[in-house]
Amino acid sequence: MTNEYESLSSPPYPEDAICCSRVAAHPSGELFVTYAAGELQLRKVPSGAPRYLLPRDDVQAVAFSADGTKLAVGRMAKSADIFDVSTGALLGDTEINDDYVDEVAWLGSEVLATGAASVQLQVHQLVKKTGFFKMFKSGTKVVKTLREADPEHHSLFGMAVDSSGSKLFVAAGERLSCIEVSSGRELWAREFEASTGHLAVSKDSRVLVMPSSDQRVLFLDASSGADLRQFSMPTAGVKYDGMIGDAVSWGPRTAFSPDGRTVALNQQDGRLVLLDAVTAQPTWQPSRAPGLAWVEDVCWLRDGRLLTACSDGNVGLVNTQSHEVTLLPASDDRDPEVEPEL
Repeated sequence: MTNEYESLSSPPYPEDAICCSRVAAHPSGELFVTYAAGELQLRKVPSGAPRYLLPRDDVQAVAFSADGTKLAVGRMAKSADIFDVSTGALLGDTEINDDYVDEVAWLGSEVLATGAASVQLQVHQLVKKTGFFKMFKSGTKVVKTLREADPEHHSLFGMAVDSSGSKLFVAAGERLSCIEVSSGRELWAREFEASTGHLAVSKDSRVLVMPSSDQRVLFLDASSGADLRQFSMPTAGVKYDGMIGDAVSWGPRTAFSPDGRTVALNQQDGRLVLLDAVTAQPTWQPSRAPGLAWVEDVCWLRDGRLLTACSDGNVGLVNTQSHEVTLLPASDDRDPEVEPEL
């Protein structure tokens, strides 16, 4: 393992490009959501044409419910918005959290977990209005606080939920833990010498993947937190003449393919790599190119294609078999199909 930074002759993407920082795929595989230029866009596959647009300038996290009916959006406004996917209508927002809502995860079709930057963890129930009150947005109520804000000021780096919605995996500071949602009891925990990172859990809930700040990607037993295997990222970031600061550090994000055989990862130097989920070895490490030049987020469509959110002004629609990349603009200014009810 090396702590060297990759030296580039110029920035890895146009500095005036519209950055796409988040992407998530709808369970149907027919839609995806992006966040770029202060706007959420629900878009169609494969054209990228917008279905509806939502002005939001402080998005930290996005997640579709498993049944595909709702979209949760974590925000720097210390709350999460919940939208109806079919209409774009705002169904409600959560009560104010202690800090930025950096992570959101659905525990059921009406129940949402939020993770604040301060590591405050809450469970929210969507509350529907009846009678006269139906004219107002539905809103939510906090049904459980699994963890209060961290008094030692550790930061939340990752949160993921198992397929049953019964266990929450939380990476904060240098600690990874598994929490039973029903009781709030900590089932297991591990301490690390490096900072933890964003989390992904396999569809069968057996394997947990976590990048760490020491350039490792750890594959862990989700039932105990025990080590299974690991991948070492080649560099700690990039540097180039004229850049502000000494280097670019990175918060890699991981995602399991629908068949569970592959893990997609944007590395600390912004490059994409696909890892074999059994061996943790690379199966494809593409060169920098449009749609792959500097990857900020990754997600899979149900047919096995991959979406990349990029700082180079593109969303990459990647055929992981042929390695062909279709470029979609990070932000699409065409008229939307639906005018959302905000």
